[in-house]
Amino acid sequence: MDGDSEPAAPNKEDSPPDSQSQIASPCDTQWFLSQIKGSLEDENVDADTISSIEFNENGEFLAAGDKGGRIVVFKRDTENKQPFGRTDYNVYSTFQSHEPEFDYLKSVEIEEKINDIAWLKRRSPAHFLLSTNDKTIKLWKISEKTKRAEGFNLREEDSGRVLNQRLKGLKIPALKSVEGVVEASARRVYANAHAYHINSISVNADQETFLSADDLRINIWQAESKNVCWNVIDIKPENMEDLAEVITYSRFHPTENSVFAFSSSKGVIRLCDMRRSTHYEQHARLFADLEEAGTRNFFSEIIASIAHFTFSYNGHLMAARDYMHVKLWDLRMENRPVDVFPVHDHLKAKLCTLYENDCIFDKFDCNFSHDDRAILTGSYGSLFRVFDITSKRDVTYEASKDVTKVKAVLKAKKIIAGGDRLAAQKRKKDEIATDSLDYSRKVLHASWHPRENVLALCATNNLFISIPFLNSYLFADNIDKASCDMDTAGLNEPLATSSTVGPSSTLQEKENNEETSLPPKYYREAEHRVFVNRSLRLGQIKFYGFDMDYTLAVYKSPAYETMAFNEIIQRLQQIGYPEELQEFEYDPSFPVRGVWFDSLYGNILKVDPFGFIMVAYHGFEVLKAVDVEDLYPNKFVVLDERRMYVMNTLFNLPEIYILACLIDYFSKSQDAAIQKSGVKKGDIVMSYKSIFQDVRGAVDWVHMQGSLKEKTVLNPEEYVERDPRLPTLLDHLRKNGAKIFLMTNSEWDYTNKVMTYMFSFEGADLSRKWRSYFDYVVVDARKPLFFGEGTLLREVDLKTDTLRLGTSTGPLQSDRVYSGGSCDVFTQLVGAKGKDVLYVGDHIFGDILKSKKTRGWRTFLVIRELENELRVWSEKRDLFTSLEKFDVALSNLYKDMDSGSLERPNIKHIQQEMKNVIHEMDMSYGLLGSLFRSGSFQTFFASQVSRYADLYAASFLNLLYYPMCYMFRAPAQLMPHESTVKHDESLSGQMDDSLAAYGRRYSIVQQNAKKSMSGSMSESAALKPVLERPSSNDGGSAVEGISGTAAHVRRPYPETPAEFTQTIDVYDEDDSATQTWPRRPKSTTPLMKKATVLSLGAIHRSANRLILHSTDWTIKLN
Repeated sequence: MDGDSEPAAPNKEDSPPDSQSQIASPCDTQWFLSQIKGSLEDENVDADTISSIEFNENGEFLAAGDKGGRIVVFKRDTENKQPFGRTDYNVYSTFQSHEPEFDYLKSVEIEEKINDIAWLKRRSPAHFLLSTNDKTIKLWKISEKTKRAEGFNLREEDSGRVLNQRLKGLKIPALKSVEGVVEASARRVYANAHAYHINSISVNADQETFLSADDLRINIWQAESKNVCWNVIDIKPENMEDLAEVITYSRFHPTENSVFAFSSSKGVIRLCDMRRSTHYEQHARLFADLEEAGTRNFFSEIIASIAHFTFSYNGHLMAARDYMHVKLWDLRMENRPVDVFPVHDHLKAKLCTLYENDCIFDKFDCNFSHDDRAILTGSYGSLFRVFDITSKRDVTYEASKDVTKVKAVLKAKKIIAGGDRLAAQKRKKDEIATDSLDYSRKVLHASWHPRENVLALCATNNLFISIPFLNSYLFADNIDKASCDMDTAGLNEPLATSSTVGPSSTLQEKENNEETSLPPKYYREAEHRVFVNRSLRLGQIKFYGFDMDYTLAVYKSPAYETMAFNEIIQRLQQIGYPEELQEFEYDPSFPVRGVWFDSLYGNILKVDPFGFIMVAYHGFEVLKAVDVEDLYPNKFVVLDERRMYVMNTLFNLPEIYILACLIDYFSKSQDAAIQKSGVKKGDIVMSYKSIFQDVRGAVDWVHMQGSLKEKTVLNPEEYVERDPRLPTLLDHLRKNGAKIFLMTNSEWDYTNKVMTYMFSFEGADLSRKWRSYFDYVVVDARKPLFFGEGTLLREVDLKTDTLRLGTSTGPLQSDRVYSGGSCDVFTQLVGAKGKDVLYVGDHIFGDILKSKKTRGWRTFLVIRELENELRVWSEKRDLFTSLEKFDVALSNLYKDMDSGSLERPNIKHIQQEMKNVIHEMDMSYGLLGSLFRSGSFQTFFASQVSRYADLYAASFLNLLYYPMCYMFRAPAQLMPHESTVKHDESLSGQMDDSLAAYGRRYSIVQQNAKKSMSGSMSESAALKPVLERPSSNDGGSAVEGISGTAAHVRRPYPETPAEFTQTIDVYDEDDSATQTWPRRPKSTTPLMKKATVLSLGAIHRSANRLILHSTDWTIKLN
């Protein structure tokens, strides 16, 4: 294992390395194998099989343990740099960590196999690491010895004379400088604390304790003492026949000393906080994917067992690896994983084979990248996979022992089903069939460098070091290009993944592009993209306005909603609601904004753009179609503000859940009589409208008078997200000549504290005040009232944080803060027109609809839920494809039928299948489904976004990925007769003349001219006399022509325009965008003013008649 096999010198096919790749997406990184450690022979010795691997804290050292109980430590050679700055890992120390033992009490052998390795942070010149086999943990000290004891200094070696008479009984070793020798010594042995096989060890963030986990117990050790140990988890039942699960892995949280987690064979992870309880049944959080619990078979429990999990470096995420998937969890959301990345979907049909050869019990590692943007894990056939967390992309590579592939760029692989001879002939070079996978070559263990893009991969007895290739090295000034022998062919080829969002595949796009001979359209990564409803050019925007709450300052979910929920509950109890409300706990999986609350019947309604009800909840009970029809005829409702309340903003999420809790609570109370409009208990009637009014009042009280804002500013790290990119974007906007203003409904004191926190991150320019990033600041704007009559515009006294007396009349100044006002006053004082302003907000009604509808502002809607929507849209593409297949099946049933057909095909089975797919699709988003759709139907919220939001994205910071002159062009909005009819589809049969008459391809003038053309006359010649305009120089008076004294004047007809006619400003040139049409001089006479309004031409007064001349014709007015 500790051999080092590398080619002697690179050839022309070699590619230059780079260990500091800075490419946008981890899946876009070009990787290559820089080193292969171990034997290159096909015959493998079992003792040499690598069983564990781990980088130290800074990645300088890499330790690998094998089944033979040996540990090999590699050190990065920073002195002898290879070409292009590459540094190799060379053997630093090799030692025998564990020996085979025999347990005489149980009559079992204890293997020497290294199960896990954990480095301790370096605090001295020496390095320390922990290693474990099935029973014993050892602490190893690895140090360099530069001096050696040789003899003693009591006597001279030649004469035997005593050097110092007073040191007769003291022996002092004589130290002699020697060449550096690396020595590994066992400092402590932690034994006799585990009765079962130890599977993992993990060092605490305080570096003073570490945990060890076996199948049934977890112990915590004091690192300084081998005799101090605490048992914190014990799941051993009294009767072993009742054993239902075993512990598979355990790990400390990277930053919280008291928090650790452990996984089990049931596929769940329990997060434990020792400050609360260490008993596994009283865990702090339980992470279990309930979506997979519905479908169980013989292999379900085996493949669901979690083999390994790891925390992200920031401590917010957790990646867990079972046999089939890598699941990404947010520690703040335990009900379902944030993402599920399929690893072995191609092996679903081979589970029986894998069970027979015991491969189904293999345990694969997973690791986060150093920047928490990607996850690394292994597979069979020496394959390893990298998953991009943000873009949801993945790429597969092969760690091959072929020495010719060392230092060559790895090509992305694609795993396909099957493997017969015919398929092999058609298979591409980068495709690997499942039947051809070598299950003996598996990358079980992998580790990602903690600070750089360096991968360490273990496949049987080989260790592979992979680092990225960077194209920019081809153009580096300090590189002699002539001396670089490299093959750049294929470097820019697309990877075997697609960055597009949606169910359509890359292959389908390629086929469509081949048909139309068009190059594929470039799309930015989905998480960085701004989506367009109405075309807009950033170069034409002169003012950028920003809301604060949930726009500039995004509140963390679900922490902020939970706090607001608890505050509202307390307020309701203060006004007389029962104490049992204290038992309610906020569940973020239920509420979704955009729903309507019917205060008459107490129902939560999810409505389509036309008012038809798609989903209805009464409390937590789903109303069936019959019940909905009974309450709402035709399942239709009208948006009546006296009855319906639309939950438009993220602030409404706790309110939605509280309403559902209260209605469910009162409806299920004992002795409660359920009525249509409320609940009656004895002689007391509580209507749903009164409940709604109480909750609305409590919500307003909490936000205006309660302690919600006070708690937020006291602990902003817990409740407010802070992004260091914010100042960069604001500076970029201002550098491009735009004015920036902040307009928020929050009062000045709260705004100042929150914004100060937003701009005080690590590395920020603390000498610069946050207000310097804005040209104007307006607080307490009271939107949407601001876009109507508004309030008085007053100035805030920054010394006393109070409002100055009187009304501010401008001009507005950047070093002052203003309160209230109206849109009319504000735009007049800053000199802004409607289309000059792009306003960014999160409230579809208060920020977007009103500013667009009443003032014509351009709008940018921030939709935080878009990240989850895109994730489901991408991951559940198969469900959307299934709906399309059902549409095809329906069309095929009716294709041979017309109005004369009497038979009726049975479509019940298709309808039921569509229901199942739509339900599964809806539940993928949450209990109330998607924010934008239910099945194939859009929601009311989606229609508002399409109508009023020019742009929308998960974050306005996505503007950073676009130039400030970018032209956002909305995709074509096709109607059904356009989206379902192909361009090359010819209409069958002859159309009636009456229908053909509605074709308006040419004007009537041109059609008549075509009919009158002779065979020898050209079209242009025929049209010329018809389209010619009369000239005033034809010898006759135009006035006489009109009065009948001259030749007959032809009737005017509309002409087909020869130039572009649209006035949409997105197509304007930059110069003309600022120009205004020259206006005619105003006249003081009423007749002149009236004629100017009519735009009929120049006016001449002659005696008792008014004559107006036009360039085309003349009219006489008496």
